Amino acid sequence: MINNINKIIDELIKKGCNISDKRDYLLNNSLDILENDNYDSFIYNLEKNINSYINNETGIKNLSIGIKINDIKLVFNKGNIDFDNTVYDIASITKFFTLKLCYEFNKLGILDFNSNIKDIDSNFINLESYKIIDILKMHGFIETEGKLSETNSKEELIERLKTVKVKDLEKNLYTDIGFIILPFILEKLYEIKYDKFLTFNELCKKYIFDKYDLKNTGFNLKNKIIVGNDYGNLPSDKKAKLLNGICGAAGIFTNVYDLLHLSDSILNYTFFDRDFIKEILNYHFLDNLNRKRSYGGIYLHSNNKSYAPIYYSSETIAHQGYTGSTISFDFKTNISQVILVDSLNKDNKKNELFFEFFHKLHDEISLASLVIYIVDVIK
Repeated sequence: MINNINKIIDELIKKGCNISDKRDYLLNNSLDILENDNYDSFIYNLEKNINSYINNETGIKNLSIGIKINDIKLVFNKGNIDFDNTVYDIASITKFFTLKLCYEFNKLGILDFNSNIKDIDSNFINLESYKIIDILKMHGFIETEGKLSETNSKEELIERLKTVKVKDLEKNLYTDIGFIILPFILEKLYEIKYDKFLTFNELCKKYIFDKYDLKNTGFNLKNKIIVGNDYGNLPSDKKAKLLNGICGAAGIFTNVYDLLHLSDSILNYTFFDRDFIKEILNYHFLDNLNRKRSYGGIYLHSNNKSYAPIYYSSETIAHQGYTGSTISFDFKTNISQVILVDSLNKDNKKNELFFEFFHKLHDEISLASLVIYIVDVIK
């Protein structure tokens, strides 16, 4: 049994999992489950550890965690709310869905990634030769005349958005600006193609939320318990709030069940095809913490500050939002990990120690997932 477990650990290391110094943990826990039938005890202790993160020190008030490994699905909802009717503000993870809509429009022949933005919408004439692909790759430093978050109305934000210019084409910078522009582009192109106007919200519903049967995912959801901020059915992001909650950079609400359901389509290459996933994995720029980022700000396997779990394989993609939530998908092990948190205080900020605790939780969930993976392979 020990040899079999070690063989699987060696195979995981070959897949790019940085687990050499975690061999004892993986071996001992896998062996205990397999020889002593202690799976329930392992899950109980995992759940107990998860629950311990809900406290004043972390600032986490409610927490939903989902793990999916092939046919195994585990969900841990911790807090004092009705989780069956609860959705989380996922903030910048919205960009993952906006990227999907752009990808879908490209496949349908509606959107050419190499088109100049100003040629589609003259409101952005100052972007000159800046292209759709530049936004998607976050290529180049773009900036508006004043911060969008300092505007006070939807109309003022849109007028300021039109002042966007390319400041440095050689620099890559994670920014919301391009993904705030994209909904205007997508709405315009759809109307040109089909002689019918649909809002960005309606386009997401048509091509993503309904298509993938995401019953608890969308913008401005009604009749739901919304956690992650204190703004009712509007998102925490001020720019998205000014845009009535519908924005390409932030604004989507969802729950752990929808994201685990969606993970099947992501890992079997029907959400994005193999070629596009390969493109995502092969392209990157480094952010201010030296983390590899790709299309739409997706995190790639890089260092222990990345939200692509360091213990997962080299073909892992992830995304994270300001509210603290993360999603991760490992294409080599077929593991999906979702962590949704309710962590913002009344000032729309996280506790000082939040990230220290969150990365610890992130790592614990990843390692526990690999134990379950090993047991599943052997059984």
